[in-house]
Amino acid sequence: MQNVSLRPVTVEDATSVQLYASDARLAATCNVPHPYPPNGGQVFVERCIHARESRQRFPHAILLDGQFVGVIGLNLPDFKNLSAEVDYWLAVPFWGQGIMTQAVGLVASVAFQDLGFRRLFSGCWSKNPASCRILEKNGFTEISSVVNDGHFGQKFAGETIRRFTLSYNEWQTYVMTV
Repeated sequence: MQNVSLRPVTVEDATSVQLYASDARLAATCNVPHPYPPNGGQVFVERCIHARESRQRFPHAILLDGQFVGVIGLNLPDFKNLSAEVDYWLAVPFWGQGIMTQAVGLVASVAFQDLGFRRLFSGCWSKNPASCRILEKNGFTEISSVVNDGHFGQKFAGETIRRFTLSYNEWQTYVMTV
């Protein structure tokens, strides 16, 4: 098992975000723009810090042995219904190593134990089955699929999004069995 951890995104992450988010292979799997803007890393981390401070989103840096390798966030927090959306990306050099599977488990723990959420949602492009497997490995169940009519951005308009959910009770049961 690799040493994967999470912490809030900080200004020190800007250089790594810029480097990794500039990879066209990453942009092909998520809403990271390509080409990535020259100051994109700095703008991204500043927005992350502001979002966390205002409780609009809870972005986390994914660390492997202390090194920044990606981002995972609890987005669209709904404090009335105690739910949030899990979104993530991992730098291409670290794909296929089980890092994101661990990171999703860690962020679920933060969501349920630290922030008091009771339901998480997430989605992945049907053409990215590895991302869908990450959710399933963490106890998420598929609830629907939708064709992106542009609501999720024009970049992937017309593509199918698989939607997943995980409740607090399901998570507790899942954690007890692994």
